[in-house]
Amino acid sequence: MLRRVFAVDFLPDAEFKMTYRLTKCTFKKLLEIVSPHLTTSRWNNRLFPETKLLIALRFFASGSYQLCIGKNRETSSAQSTVSKVLTEVINVFEHVVCPQFITFPTLQEREEIKEWFVTKHKIPNVIGCIDGTQIGIYPPSENENVYMNRKGFHSINVQIICDHTYRIRNVVAKYPGSAHDSYVYKYSTIRDQLQDEFLHGNDSQWLLADSGYPLEPWMLTPFAANSEDPHEILYNRHFCGACCLVERVIGLLKGRWRCLFPMRSICLFIFIEKTCLTIESLGTCTEKEINNIKNGNIGDRDFQTYNKSNIERPLHGC
Repeated sequence: MLRRVFAVDFLPDAEFKMTYRLTKCTFKKLLEIVSPHLTTSRWNNRLFPETKLLIALRFFASGSYQLCIGKNRETSSAQSTVSKVLTEVINVFEHVVCPQFITFPTLQEREEIKEWFVTKHKIPNVIGCIDGTQIGIYPPSENENVYMNRKGFHSINVQIICDHTYRIRNVVAKYPGSAHDSYVYKYSTIRDQLQDEFLHGNDSQWLLADSGYPLEPWMLTPFAANSEDPHEILYNRHFCGACCLVERVIGLLKGRWRCLFPMRSICLFIFIEKTCLTIESLGTCTEKEINNIKNGNIGDRDFQTYNKSNIERPLHGC
């Protein structure tokens, strides 16, 4: 019997990572998780799960047209096949993998995060950093004006929370580009969670956010940039060094997964964005965490799923 040969077998480690944006070790971990959910049908009965995942990763990594991906020597497939494979793989991430990998830190994990921030940046009780980023989309046919952001292009405003290891801990990707970062945060479930924890006595934890966010008992923001108070200046210096962590995460995310750069349709964007965020988080998960996920031992789900009908329009004046 002929042995199946895939890119993970014959490509050098460096070339594999450059092509698919993952190390071979991380690829194999991801394959173990998604393989049971990749079905076989008449149109793809010759495509193994390894090939399907490689096709999807190559598309996410390059942002190229499906026809070019299909002509890749490791994943030779017709454009129509690539389209179907992308739909299948993205659906697996949407319904199975995403809610398991993007999770808000547990109480034990928060203590580790706090220790890192106070040691590195001299700010106590920090459990993460939050920021928003605009991802461009094609102008939708409905409510086109609400997707126009302040920078002059149509987009989705995506809220991201990360920890000190560059792991993405929470994401909200359902508001149009005209929505302000503070608006997205105000109506997010994570704010409700932090508020509820504060009201129940957990008053020693903070998210770090830029000046576009409100100052709350569970969120720290910087002082005015023109402050002349030496204590405020010192605070801002430490604060900026810590808070820029989330900006680096967003930069790495867009730099690694180039499919986030081209203008995509609104529905395709939401699924692609979640998938890329999840793969990014997978790369920072420990072996123990991955094994727990595969065995079904996961905590509360902080990743919300949405479809086109769930895209919310900001209130008038926001």
